[in-house]
Amino acid sequence: MTAASAASAEMRTWTDRSGGTIDAELIAAYDDKAYFISKKGVPFYVPIGAFVQDDINFVLSWVRENEEARRKRLPIAESTSPITKFLRARLVVPALGKKGFDKVEIADRLEPEFYVFYEGANWCGPCHQFAPILAAYYRAQMAGGDDNFEVIFLSADNSEAEMRTYMQKMEMPWPAVRFRDAEDRMFKNYGGRYVPRLVVTDRLGRVLLHSELGPGEEKPGAHDTLSAFNAMLNASNRYKRPPPKGVAQGGGS
Repeated sequence: MTAASAASAEMRTWTDRSGGTIDAELIAAYDDKAYFISKKGVPFYVPIGAFVQDDINFVLSWVRENEEARRKRLPIAESTSPITKFLRARLVVPALGKKGFDKVEIADRLEPEFYVFYEGANWCGPCHQFAPILAAYYRAQMAGGDDNFEVIFLSADNSEAEMRTYMQKMEMPWPAVRFRDAEDRMFKNYGGRYVPRLVVTDRLGRVLLHSELGPGEEKPGAHDTLSAFNAMLNASNRYKRPPPKGVAQGGGS
């Protein structure tokens, strides 16, 4: 199974093989993991095989029903996604040969399946180590024709000038949210205590991966979150394949 969707299932009770239950909304499924939002609005993921068979079958059925919608990409100008509409008017890049920033026009681009929000700052030593790794990954994917995601920079700098310095120093090949909008309530679920921070969302802005949120108390960190996203992106790009062994019989899309 490879599918995920911008659709969502209803809030329902999920049961694992040990009899434990949780009320949550299914929002995506890639490879052997299902992604949820709890009643309290907390994103989390669970191996699909951890559920009882009825719930596994529900996930597989939902995937089949939503695969076509997941793969369909519309021009950003036609999108009704709150996060896409917010970003459309607020993305910038450092201006060439002068101070300040230039607005990035994205209305005619296709809306990506994933947004990858990177939060970092010029004052952050680990951010200087991570940004080149993310940039190399981004350039390699785009060179290979995979534009089904976009990285967006959220600055944690102390000023707009420092944000510009950091973006230029790291030669960031992606746009940033305007400095004054980087702490907008639109990003309230993307926050945390540490930078560098990486948050992967679907095209509606719902969190799929977060470098400070993992199973239990685990905090994956930006590097592991990038690896997890790479596996998710690869799964998304495999449109047809058998379901993972041990997950279900005859499923997939």
